[in-house]
Amino acid sequence: MRSASRLPWLFVIFATLNLRHIAGIGRTANSKEGDSAVGALLGPTLLKAHIPDISWHDADELLKNVPLVDHIVLFYIPLHLGCRQFMNLFVTLSQQFEQEKRHVRFVRVNCNGGSLGDNLCHRYNVASVPTVAYIASMPLQRETLSSRSFVQGGLRWCISSVLEDVSTPHATCYKGDLFLYQELKDWATMMYTLSQLKRKLDKIRQSNLLEHVAKLLLP
Repeated sequence: MRSASRLPWLFVIFATLNLRHIAGIGRTANSKEGDSAVGALLGPTLLKAHIPDISWHDADELLKNVPLVDHIVLFYIPLHLGCRQFMNLFVTLSQQFEQEKRHVRFVRVNCNGGSLGDNLCHRYNVASVPTVAYIASMPLQRETLSSRSFVQGGLRWCISSVLEDVSTPHATCYKGDLFLYQELKDWATMMYTLSQLKRKLDKIRQSNLLEHVAKLLLP
């Protein structure tokens, strides 16, 4: 009888230990930096994603036109295991960019649904999910470069050396690497730096043009 009465208590203790393990309560402060990425992958539902989904129409407009604000777009499928695991890394990246006061908007595009010909992700050569794209004003971030281009190879290598299934130079496909976060952060930071440099140069050119026009209009 005693053993039977102990069973509910043993179950409660076991459940409590499991919950502590899943939530990461028992982690020490001396954990390695990679632990944050590993924890995000092991617990894909712990972080609440405050990243909005945009419609295919809005995504199409974003990809066709130069946005006023840089966008980092996640192409995903909600029930896909890799997407669920990657989501926390994407949320962490958005939070870190916000802390660093980088003016970038993070959005998601659901690739599920529609026929193959109508599917926006298929039309933009997103052959696998999750895929991340940096959308800004620079041509190299919006156009498909030659496969022999050193620039394209360099930008894509920053994430993975095997990206045959993603044919756009400004995109990367998640390969399931537990320690991908730092590479993802480096890639996004590099694209942000290039975009900001391009925007500053455009402002200088526009200012010089206005000065030149003003001089021509002066009597």
